[in-house]
Amino acid sequence: MTQPKAGIIYGLAVSMATFHLYAGYFGQPEAQVFRATHVGFAMSLAFLLFPCSRGLERRAPARSEALDLGLVALVAALHVYILRDPQGLWLRTGQLTTADLIVATLYLLVLLEATRRAVGLAMLAVAGFFIVNAIAGHWFPGIFYGPPHHWRVVANALFLGDDGVFGIPVAASASYIVLFIIFGQLLQKSRALDFFMSLALTLTGQQAGGPAKAAVVASAFEGTYTGSAVANVVGSGTFTIPLMKRLGYPAHFAGAVEAVASSGGQIMPPVMGVTAFVLAEIVGVAYWKVAIAALVPAILYFLSVYLMVHFEARRLGLRAIPREDRPHLWPALREGGHLLLPLGFVFWLLSEGYSVGYAATSGIAAVFGLSFVSARTRLRPRDVVEALEESARGVVPVAIACASAGLIIGAIFLSGVGHRFSELVLTVAQGQLWLALILTMLASFILGMGLTTTADYIVLATFVIPALVKMGADTLGAHLFAFYFSSISGITPPVALASFAAAAIARAGLWETGFTAMRIGIAAFLIPYLFVYSPELMLKGSPAGIALAAARAVVATGCLAGAVQGWLFRRATPLERLALLAAAVLFVWPDVRADALALALFAAVAVLHKRWVPTRAAPGRGAARSAAVALVDRWWPARRLVRLAEAELAQEMAAPAAPHAARPGAGEWLRGWAILAVVGAIFVWTGFRHMHILSFNVFLALTLALAFGTVACFRRPTPQQVA
Repeated sequence: MTQPKAGIIYGLAVSMATFHLYAGYFGQPEAQVFRATHVGFAMSLAFLLFPCSRGLERRAPARSEALDLGLVALVAALHVYILRDPQGLWLRTGQLTTADLIVATLYLLVLLEATRRAVGLAMLAVAGFFIVNAIAGHWFPGIFYGPPHHWRVVANALFLGDDGVFGIPVAASASYIVLFIIFGQLLQKSRALDFFMSLALTLTGQQAGGPAKAAVVASAFEGTYTGSAVANVVGSGTFTIPLMKRLGYPAHFAGAVEAVASSGGQIMPPVMGVTAFVLAEIVGVAYWKVAIAALVPAILYFLSVYLMVHFEARRLGLRAIPREDRPHLWPALREGGHLLLPLGFVFWLLSEGYSVGYAATSGIAAVFGLSFVSARTRLRPRDVVEALEESARGVVPVAIACASAGLIIGAIFLSGVGHRFSELVLTVAQGQLWLALILTMLASFILGMGLTTTADYIVLATFVIPALVKMGADTLGAHLFAFYFSSISGITPPVALASFAAAAIARAGLWETGFTAMRIGIAAFLIPYLFVYSPELMLKGSPAGIALAAARAVVATGCLAGAVQGWLFRRATPLERLALLAAAVLFVWPDVRADALALALFAAVAVLHKRWVPTRAAPGRGAARSAAVALVDRWWPARRLVRLAEAELAQEMAAPAAPHAARPGAGEWLRGWAILAVVGAIFVWTGFRHMHILSFNVFLALTLALAFGTVACFRRPTPQQVA
């Protein structure tokens, strides 16, 4: 990548983030204009960040760069046409002129190419399939058979229709997702992860298998503001995975624990994954209601992972973190405890009924102000601008996926295949909700092999969720069921991105890490069934009913974790594991007789275990050593992996530390804050004129000029670092 291209990417990224901050603070322009500008920024960055072909980029880099810039120019030309007369264009819905049809066709083709680059071939194939099905439905068999439609009708529905490109998914991406990604990036820049990691080690370091439990707790904390599985793995896994390996965990197990724990970040309030905002728009409820409903299931998810790790640590006889390596609680709270306040502030604003955009922008302001409480967390001008740039880069695949999901939704509604598929699910399940839920889970895993979480959920919400609602499932519960399994599809092979990222950090095999992560996370697979059959887990109903449902869910999660790991208070026999599994399944149905039988099975196993083991919490050194030796003798590759990991860790610790980046000079500080002050002045100046399209265009031009000007004010990486 050449330096000029890197500068263009930098300028566009900062401009995109600044534009959304402006809209968040002072209100959005006309809806279609705002969404079209959002998608235009995302497509331009997609063509610059993701090359057309790796081979072409290696063989002819100049030709590849010229192609990318040409596509960016085409996107700009198309948006000039859209923004020239947006009201007139949307008033011609259903009566496209020849020029409108040409622009719509080019726009859809450019969007499909951006989808191929930024999201992948699977998303392109799904979108292309349903578009072709809408055009030529009479060529397809079975439920895909339908009447054909002229291309003018299809282009009109996909380009200008309410369920097309600029529909609900893009509305959520443009209005909320970008702002919360900026919120998370600013927290990252203020070293929030260091504080959460110290807090997690303080809380769990003294327990058996402390590093793995710290990974679970830290990922739960990190998930409150990032909402991305891979980002959580990269953020906390670089610390927890080497620590787990050093204390005796096999490399693949250490990576699997981090992958499973990090995947829960998408379902952890207050800042859930980007799909949660799309869910709120589709269901038609406020986002804070979705966050409240997901709170108990998210806690149960991390509890299930925590129990799986605890049982594994007991089974292996692993020790705690040495006292001298554990951080202290009060120093950690003094240095970073104030970073908890923005999270609580955002959640309070949402619960009080403020809009999601206002809560996000207020949270951004709170992070910025509170960062100056401590010198360790203080934000520099460079940190602020880099947070804006990285936020825009991170939102590109999400925005493109949302726009492509709009294509899928529009094509499905046009062809009518969604209604026919819902009727098919009803027929296959024979009216049995449990069977329909299993089919939905399997469909989510299959779709998750090639689609992003957002696209996976949207397809399920279009095809399957209506059938679940007709069978009696709660509407929000059915949507959360699909969202839950779409989120954890990142740990289910063969395509498990979170597991693969953790395997790369752990230096372990991809498949071994992926299947281990699936085994660790299998206890969490029970939780969606629990809150579908017991809506009290979504905090609906009386306090007594909610408490009873929560207690039942906790015991069920523990039973399934014990059955999978083969350990409760000691090693479980096959018959005991079968009894624990039966108890976990019986707890799903909210029936007194089923609960009584499940509780009896659990109590029988617990009494047997307590009768034959001492009451001490941990085995003696001899028992721990013999258990570890037995495991290594049985699984000989673990010994080689552990020794290799220890050697690599010793080399890393012996290597000289990387030099710290030079502190910015006074000139750089002044220039940086001057640019940010000018951007703020533009916010104020245009804040009361944003509905006027001329002021809107002036704002875009000025932010672009300022963003490109920051290339000269902040040190940029060398071309090798950029590549």
